[in-house]
Amino acid sequence: MSNPVNATTRWPRTVNARQRREFEEREEPVPEVQPDPADIPAEVAPLKRHIQEAEARVDKLDEENEQLRRERDEAIAKLGSTIRASPAAMELAKAEKVALADVKGTGADGAITKSDVQGYISRRA
Repeated sequence: MSNPVNATTRWPRTVNARQRREFEEREEPVPEVQPDPADIPAEVAPLKRHIQEAEARVDKLDEENEQLRRERDEAIAKLGSTIRASPAAMELAKAEKVALADVKGTGADGAITKSDVQGYISRRA
């Protein structure tokens, strides 16, 4: 089998379907095409730079998304399953702009009572 060989890479410039089948029949790895730098048009360099910049932006977004997922999971863990509070405690917390998730309940099964909210407000002030 004769392939046009690139002098700088030792690999065929192109591998067509027939050649690919021949490599696979011989159970040899199909060579990766490595073009000669002289064959690459000058317009490709800015495109490569643009692709690298886009990949960097994608990586940054992936990191930001992971951070947001961690923050969301922490908030969910902090809230627990549900917050139990008496109607009076909920009314007072709403009036005083207190997040019930920040108040430790002393009622039955950890329910938040009005006195818990009052205690939280006095400690906060």
